[in-house]
Amino acid sequence: MAKIEVQIRSCFCCGLSLATILIAFYTLVSFFLFYYAAYISS
Repeated sequence: MAKIEVQIRSCFCCGLSLATILIAFYTLVSFFLFYYAAYISS
């Protein structure tokens, strides 16, 4: 039972870090596109 609990916990941590990386990447891309659009329009 303890083994399964540890697996679930590590899986959850892994998913959490993956989500954080995805959100950070998405934010960076959004900022880049925003600045790129502002640069083109100016």
